[in-house]
Amino acid sequence: HALGALEQLQRELREIEPQLPLRVLALHATAPGLRMTAGVRRLAPDADAPYIAPHHVALEFAASSRWPDDLVALHKVKAAFLLRLAECYAAAHPHAQVSVADALMGCRAADGVLPAPDACFLDIRHATLGLAFRLTLRIDHERLLLDRRVAMLSRAPQMHMQHAAAQKALAHWTLAHERRPMHHRRMVALALRFPAALPPAVRLLKRWLACHMLLSAHSVPEELAELLVAHVFTAACDLPPVSPVAGFLRALHVLAHWRWAADVCLVDYARATTEDSADEAVHVLRPRGMSPEARAAIDAAFERNAQNSGLRVASEDDPEAAWFGCVPPVLTRRLAVLARAALACVARCLSTGDDSLAPVFSPPLSDYSFLLRLDRRIVCRRDEQPAHASKDPVQPVEVFKNLVHPGAPAARALDRSRPNPFGHPGLVGFDPVELYVRDLHAVYGHAIMFFVDVYGGDVVAGLWNPKVTQGPLGFAATCRANLRPAADEEVQGEGKRKDARYNAPAVIDEI
Repeated sequence: HALGALEQLQRELREIEPQLPLRVLALHATAPGLRMTAGVRRLAPDADAPYIAPHHVALEFAASSRWPDDLVALHKVKAAFLLRLAECYAAAHPHAQVSVADALMGCRAADGVLPAPDACFLDIRHATLGLAFRLTLRIDHERLLLDRRVAMLSRAPQMHMQHAAAQKALAHWTLAHERRPMHHRRMVALALRFPAALPPAVRLLKRWLACHMLLSAHSVPEELAELLVAHVFTAACDLPPVSPVAGFLRALHVLAHWRWAADVCLVDYARATTEDSADEAVHVLRPRGMSPEARAAIDAAFERNAQNSGLRVASEDDPEAAWFGCVPPVLTRRLAVLARAALACVARCLSTGDDSLAPVFSPPLSDYSFLLRLDRRIVCRRDEQPAHASKDPVQPVEVFKNLVHPGAPAARALDRSRPNPFGHPGLVGFDPVELYVRDLHAVYGHAIMFFVDVYGGDVVAGLWNPKVTQGPLGFAATCRANLRPAADEEVQGEGKRKDARYNAPAVIDEI
């Protein structure tokens, strides 16, 4: 459904191409829903849906030498292109919902603001299919300008903050317009090679990670979860799984028993393609396999990073396993414990004949330092939770229709059908829980690790960093943490006094 909508959108953009300043070269999709690996199978949302998931697509125009050489000016030209595209598309399709967003509205080049590559975008709600597409512009000239800016600022030590911001913008551009589109094409090829097993196995693994609040950019990115399942289907030592459940269980086995510091975990994309046998009398399709040069590059990169014991998956495209980051060792160990418990639960169900696998997808909330219970009325993705999911072990009994307990099944059904709580129908990609957790990471990420179920979870779990919260700290005017004076018996050390402690109760109150 989503792939058909993308093809129809591409045809519609081709039709209005004569009205645009430049010719449209290609559409580069990066959304999991456009490669059949989204954790939630979303249907076309209605006009008052509380959450409308955007399908991210990068729009590439033909090359031109008239792009400005200033990043802010280039951003303004990109916004003008998107406004023109929105005007032409709305005229050709009056029933579609079209809107343009610009994060730098009102900023000038003299303000010193460095725009992000996706700071302006175009949202299109398709008229007939109802899906939402978020279009950004891929302009190679922007990559050139960012390279120049990084090189220029690297020669000015006094501008280290501007240099870090430029490096971050360059990394963002590379991730959005080079790495994610390449990963998308690779996963589409694998999904077409194993259509009945790989996409559902990826969705099962993502759901399992999300239920344990470990599927996020700060824990396990979606792309890394997809690479882990791709490793299972392209491993040279085993035949590919023939069912989604087999692929999911093999991925859990990798999480439970893989030695990340000793063995390289890689995806052999070449094994997803086949070649004819050399013997013409025997028409057999055999997997090609990775070239020796590519494998040597992966092994050399693994040796350079041998001290890293976190979860990482390499490939021929990414020998360093750095495209989508590495899972921290503490979370890698957490994944191993949860995976072993899940496999033990499955084995117990198989031996006893019990068909209840709910414990596999039930998070142990007691392991966290604190829990933040959110108001379910603002959890706009609550309908993505399983219908039988319940946070309370005992279900309240419904007595009267007009006196329904908030945890009762009828109340949860009413909660699912509640319209948009924000009063603005048609909000695309607006998830207040995601924005809230992102701000928490930005402010308190040095001292707290935050976890949330991205598929409509109403609990945010926190885990203190003992190096920050339990150790002595030196007070300084530039310290960006909530500190308290240490008691006399807590003061330690010689020379420079470390007479402050992290004020954890006050931080909880701030949150």
